[in-house]
Amino acid sequence: MGIGSDLRVGSPNPGAVWSSDGTSIYFNTSDTPYLNVYKLKLGEKNPAVLVTDKTAEGFSVSDDGKIAFVAMNSTAPTELYLYDGDERKLSGFNDRVLAGLDLVEPEHFTFKNRLGRTVDGWVMKPVGWESGNSYPCVLEMHGGPRGVYGDGIFQEFQLLTAEGYAVIYTNPRGSAGYEEPYTQAVMRHYGEVDTEDFLDFTDEALKRYPWIDESRLGLTGGSY
Repeated sequence: MGIGSDLRVGSPNPGAVWSSDGTSIYFNTSDTPYLNVYKLKLGEKNPAVLVTDKTAEGFSVSDDGKIAFVAMNSTAPTELYLYDGDERKLSGFNDRVLAGLDLVEPEHFTFKNRLGRTVDGWVMKPVGWESGNSYPCVLEMHGGPRGVYGDGIFQEFQLLTAEGYAVIYTNPRGSAGYEEPYTQAVMRHYGEVDTEDFLDFTDEALKRYPWIDESRLGLTGGSY
């Protein structure tokens, strides 16, 4: 698609879906930290955002333009929603489980990497965090390429915070959800430019959050 999108047709999401009258295309793509649903009319360059401020992982469009979609956020697993001009939640599959959990809302911040590029980052305080105390911290890393952290629930992050750890994470060069040069920067430089961003991010997090104990800092993650 020629609209500067991270959409990858053929991936697990539904890809580009035609409207029943053939005048528009619906698709979902990342606009960090969210995964939005858009509608693009033929002949136009700027799509309309229909579903936003959520991580909409999949959707289906009816003949009359209603959109059923599944979405999550940083403290709630996937549920079913309907968009028909207004948006409403249809399911509550996880409500009973969530009522018994003490989940942590990530705090978003931005920093400048060594190239002067603004990069997104997040910190999650441990459950029971108290001012004046110091806490161990885990840096969570993703690879990909084209992996991306955003407004989705990560059970492993929540498990760590429940055990008394802070969690920090970022989207280094190579991540999706930004312009293509940012994503492509990691090509032939795996473990180089992304590592620089992880190190710069960790330094920034330690500076911003002095309650993180830098002598008790671990790292984990996955992909490539």
